[in-house]
Amino acid sequence: MLRRATDADLPSMLAWRNQEANRSVSINQHVITAEEHSAWWSRVSQDPTRRVLMFEYASRTLGVVTFFDHDPVARSASWGFFLDHDGTTADGTALLAW
Repeated sequence: MLRRATDADLPSMLAWRNQEANRSVSINQHVITAEEHSAWWSRVSQDPTRRVLMFEYASRTLGVVTFFDHDPVARSASWGFFLDHDGTTADGTALLAW
C-alpha cells in the first residue's frame, strides 16, 4: 500500500536515505544532515508537482516512493524510490518490497 508521507515519517526517511546501499545509487551520495532533510521536506511538501509516499506492507513501512515534475496537462511525471535496505535485507522482505 502507498500512503502520503507525514512529518512523523521524516526520521525513517532520513535514516533509510542515508543507508550506504541507497546513497551509493543516488545522484547526491553524501550523508544528508537533519537540516538538509528538513529543508527538503519544507519544499517538497508544499510543491504541487511533487508527491512523497510511504510504501507499507503488512502494517510495516518499508520504503519511500517519490513522484516529481508532475505535469497533469502533459500527463507526465518522474519517480524514484528507496527501501529500508538494511531492515528489509535483514528480515528477508527486500525481495517482497521489490
